[in-house]
Order: sequence, then C-alpha cells, then structure tokens
Amino acid sequence: MRLLEEALSAIQSVESVEEMLALEKKIFSVYGFSAFAYLDVRAMPMSGESIPFFQTSLNKDLVRTYIDENYITSDPAVLRGSVSNAPFTWADCPEYHEWCQPRRGLKPRSFQVMKTAFDYGYRQGYIIPVHAVDTQGRRSSALITLFWSDREALFGTPETLPPSLRLIALYYHERLLQLRGLSLSSSAFVEMPALTDRERECLCWSCRGKTCTESAAILGITERTVNYHLGQCDEEAWGQQQVSRHRGCDPAWPDRTVTRARGITGSTTAPAGPRYSRK
Repeated sequence: MRLLEEALSAIQSVESVEEMLALEKKIFSVYGFSAFAYLDVRAMPMSGESIPFFQTSLNKDLVRTYIDENYITSDPAVLRGSVSNAPFTWADCPEYHEWCQPRRGLKPRSFQVMKTAFDYGYRQGYIIPVHAVDTQGRRSSALITLFWSDREALFGTPETLPPSLRLIALYYHERLLQLRGLSLSSSAFVEMPALTDRERECLCWSCRGKTCTESAAILGITERTVNYHLGQCDEEAWGQQQVSRHRGCDPAWPDRTVTRARGITGSTTAPAGPRYSRK
C-alpha cells in the first residue's frame, strides 16, 4: 500500500511530459516489468497516417521498426485494447497463439508484429486500457502496455497481477492529459453557455425543422419572441466561441448547434431579413 501511495503522489507532482516518462519507467520497473508503452488511441490512424502520441521505454530500434512498418494498424493488442475496458495479456489474443504455433503459408501482418516483439526480447505483454474525457467531453482513451522479458511471465494472467497497476495507469493517463492540455481540469476547459428554458425550447424546435411561425404556434408565443430567444442563443454561442479562441481552443458547440438550427454553415451572423425565417 505504501508503494502505491508513493507512486500516485509522484505522478500527481510531475510537471512535464518528459518527467512523466522517466517516472513511469521507474515505477513499472519496481513491479518487475522490463519496459512500458503508452499509446493515445482516441482516433486510430488509417494506413499511411502518422502514429498517435506515445511514450515508451522500449528498445529504440523496435520502436523505429514499429513506426516504419506501420504495425499499429495490424497490432492485435492495439486493435483489441481500443475497444476494451478490461486489462488483458498477449496470450488473450488469438494471434499470439498463431505465433507460438506457426503454420505453413503466408503469414498475416499481426504475425509479424508478434515476431518483431519476440526478436527484441519481449516475451509477454499486459495491456491496460484507460479512459477519460477531454476538454470537450469526448472520450479520451489510451493503452498502457507493460512488457516482460523473462519466460516466467508467459504464465501471468490479469487476475494474478496487482490490481494497483490499473490505478497507477489511470492516474498516469489523467495526469498526462493535464500536461498535454487535454484534460477537463486544465485551464483550457471551456464551460458551455447556459440557456434558459425558453431559449432551449425555441432552439429545439428550430433544430427539428420548424420555422419561427410554427415554433411560435407550438409554444404559444409570438414569432418576434421566438426570434429574440434564438438571437440570444446565437449571441451566447458567438461570445463563448471568442472566449475559447482566446484560450487556445475552439469548441464545436456554436457551429454545430446554433448555425445548423437556422440552416447556415460556417457563419454566426444573422441573415438579412426576418431572423431565422425558413418560409
């Protein structure tokens, strides 16, 4: 328990991404792992695209080969971990057993991924998927893989490994998001503008394709009042957009909600004539 508390406290006190790399290498080595890798899997790259953000203490030649061969698109551990919540080992992937018992014929790229890892001395891996949310409330996921070099690790299973590893991995992920400016707790977080109940109702009916006249009839108010409330939504969205741009981020809420509600894209200024009318 003391080791866990010290590890979590050290993670929270880290002040840079580079410092985090050195700390995690030290922490995971205490647990007996020979190397680790952190991979951002918020958006998996297509073939030919650059690899997402990562940190690792793996052999540099292995990392270079992995990137040059674009193994991320064929890595069975990455493909499984990007849609998983529970930790798992390489042995839980069918491709691992294909490598251990190779057959004749053409080998898939997943086979080459496992072979490359073995060639560099890594015999087993423990993958911990971690999930959080970014400054826009979207899922921000990553995979933390811990590697063994000895053959005894072949018998390791998620159930026999320390549960504290998952907590350390989560702290690591959340702190790294903060250091990269992608965390909800960072200064870049932009609070979405608050709407009144009436503004929300007018905006809701407008999003459903109703004209100002139809919305007014449904809500039992005048068309001018509908126009006024939609105008307030527009001003809230535009003002919030300017604040967020000043802070270095650009929320998608204004462009996706208000401008689509009135049938306009790429602009937040009202059209000429009666506002928001779709007659």
